[in-house]
Amino acid sequence: MENWGIYVHIPWCRRRCPYCDFYFEIGAAQQGYAKKILEEFERKKHLWPAQAPSTLYLGGGTPSLLHPEELDKIIMGLKKAAGVQQWQVSLEANPEDLDETILESLKAVGVERLSLGIQSFDDGVLKWLGRAHDGKRAQEVIQQAQSAGFTELSVDFIFGLPGESLQRVETELNTLAAFDVGHVSAYLLTVEPGTPLLIQIQKNKKQAPDDDFQADIYAHLQHELKRSGYQQYEISSWAKAGKASTHNRIYWGQGSYLGLGPGAHSCRVLPAGDLERRINVSDLQKWWQGEPGIEEVSLQSPEASFLESVAFGFRDMERGVRLKRLSERHQTPVSSELLSKLQSMQRKGWVSQMKTAWVLTESGALFADAVAREILN
Repeated sequence: MENWGIYVHIPWCRRRCPYCDFYFEIGAAQQGYAKKILEEFERKKHLWPAQAPSTLYLGGGTPSLLHPEELDKIIMGLKKAAGVQQWQVSLEANPEDLDETILESLKAVGVERLSLGIQSFDDGVLKWLGRAHDGKRAQEVIQQAQSAGFTELSVDFIFGLPGESLQRVETELNTLAAFDVGHVSAYLLTVEPGTPLLIQIQKNKKQAPDDDFQADIYAHLQHELKRSGYQQYEISSWAKAGKASTHNRIYWGQGSYLGLGPGAHSCRVLPAGDLERRINVSDLQKWWQGEPGIEEVSLQSPEASFLESVAFGFRDMERGVRLKRLSERHQTPVSSELLSKLQSMQRKGWVSQMKTAWVLTESGALFADAVAREILN
């Protein structure tokens, strides 16, 4: 059986980041949230594999706003209800929400892997991004997390802002090097529909990112992170040996994961090879009341599911795409048309054929979206 995971969405935030398009609610977390999460799991667990999940990921929103006692109820409640002996528990957190006491509490309730929304050590960049912390606090929280015993630590960065220089990449990574963090997620700034950032750009209050310069930034990131001892294993993720995210690899491999909470997404691989996707309503009160019809369900044919698994499997740049395994899982033969497309992209230098898998090349990572479109069209 393949690994599967649980994702829990914690929707509350202190403020809205101008570039964020995830579902969130401004304000303090509501009491009783853990109880509602566990109730949702009980309603849905019969649909998911009988084997215990291997990962639990608490994302948001801002999960670090939820009181440790509520987090404990979610983690231990799900662990008991799902019959888990051992799993990796990851939690997203912002620097301004953490201190020594909270970090020790998170460790005590079973959080093993902490993903810190640092974004930058530069005060000017953080101000542009609308973040609540400064560069000094970003460094402090890494030290505090390590002192609390978090050996599985990831930091998030956002690069590619208008007017940014290549030098910023080196400056940020040189600062990071002092902490020996095992995992880095580095994203290029994107302007999503409906976000305050898009409105600011449309009103000429902020400049839009430059695609060509972002490509230069990305190539520089690849070079500098590799030089710093990180291996790129996904489009936006780099890790030192043994520090890759177990949960995220389930996503990239089109594996099964159950999403709990308002706005959460789920994916289920059915016995016939279909992919079933579920999306919870992005409305806290409707979700809380458990009304009928609060979930959008879609079903893809085995053929479409196979192609999607191939397209997005390339995001895992270490494991790549094992056509034989995916063909068996989705009960769909590998067509000559697909092989022809892969060979064409190989000639372009985007993908490479290894002994047991097709993988995205380092230079091909810039064209990951084009690779996916080519496969799906």
